[in-house]
Amino acid sequence: MGGCLSVEVIAESAPSSPIATVTTSTPRNAQAVTSSPGNQRTPKEFSPRTPRGRGDNSETDSNGAGGNGRGGGGDGYGGAGNLAAPQSVPVGEAGAVITGTSSLEPVTSDPSSSASAAHSFARTPSAEANDGRGTARKFRLHELRAATSSFNKKALLGRGSFGEVYLGKLAGKESGEVVEVAVKKLNPESSQGLDEWLAEIVLLRKLHHPNLVELLGFCAEKGEALLVYGLCTNGSLDDRLFPRTEEEIIDWPTRVRIAQGAAQGLLHLHEHKVIHRDLKPSNILLDKDMHARITDFGMAKQAASSMSHISTRVMGTMGYLDPEYMETGCLRDKSDVYSLGVILLQMLTGRDAVAKEGNIKLVRWMAPHLYPNVTEPDAWIDPNLQGRFSRRGAMILAAVAKQCSARHKEDRPEMTDVAQALMEVPLEC
Repeated sequence: MGGCLSVEVIAESAPSSPIATVTTSTPRNAQAVTSSPGNQRTPKEFSPRTPRGRGDNSETDSNGAGGNGRGGGGDGYGGAGNLAAPQSVPVGEAGAVITGTSSLEPVTSDPSSSASAAHSFARTPSAEANDGRGTARKFRLHELRAATSSFNKKALLGRGSFGEVYLGKLAGKESGEVVEVAVKKLNPESSQGLDEWLAEIVLLRKLHHPNLVELLGFCAEKGEALLVYGLCTNGSLDDRLFPRTEEEIIDWPTRVRIAQGAAQGLLHLHEHKVIHRDLKPSNILLDKDMHARITDFGMAKQAASSMSHISTRVMGTMGYLDPEYMETGCLRDKSDVYSLGVILLQMLTGRDAVAKEGNIKLVRWMAPHLYPNVTEPDAWIDPNLQGRFSRRGAMILAAVAKQCSARHKEDRPEMTDVAQALMEVPLEC
């Protein structure tokens, strides 16, 4: 004789696209796992998944060409990569520590004025970049060379399709305290990287949130274009979902907090009419406290308040692309919601968005476990979490992911509802 477990996701939701109460089938003898950190089962042997090919920052055009859905490889500030600092990195030229952090007096210089000489811009950033509200500092090239020991290979954190990212060390103007930063150096041969460089500055100088990557400054001088970010020392969510060592596995409470943070960051973007367009685990960085910080706004689009969608060329990463956006070229905030739904499924299952074997999308693979009702998690939970997760929480998270990744936009919830629902997911195992 079976029973039904009613999982209340949120108490009240918007009538337009609510996250409803989800009924899941539960065997009568099923018991919730209530292991605490003190009695968690430690696997006898850790078998990390084979890392997918790094360097596959898959983009697609309107024909829907595509990759393995990892959006792997690269710098983590516009491409995946392990951003943990190298064990030994020189500090400045001849060991000098240079001045320049966000604690310095902020400037609001037009990035295009110095970049034009370096890259011969055919256009300048929009007026919003010059409205005086930005706080990004304009660095000189010699400062960033000193901070990275002339872009020493030992300071290289990662490499992406638009450039390289280096560990830099700067000192506060007043405190003198050394601050580690990430310095993204644009490949001068990449015209699309130049577009991203400008878009990133325009957006991040206006939008500030604890769950967005922090832009500290920029530089365009002598043929070089660079961006300076606050360093996220724990790499990307992509790194942690496909760990190389047991120490890199993220536990259940941390996964939930990362999901909550990513949702809050995405909600902040949508409140400002910004659509990210390429949300994926490699574009969710993890700071020293394992807080999620969304990055890579080069393909982001800002819509007018009166617009329901933006007609644009289809770009993004296979596996995370909204099916309706791929078919119509109409980009909506619900396109980001779809991408987040896929990410939530990955956090639950530990699987690629598109399986390397058979090219099967994760959304399709999970369908039998989500429809008509969410099934018990034993068949789909990430093996790295077995015995160490909240059964009820996993089913709530799966229910949210199910609605976010619905094929039709009308069936997807608003980000306000998603963010609220994720706050209801239990952290306790």
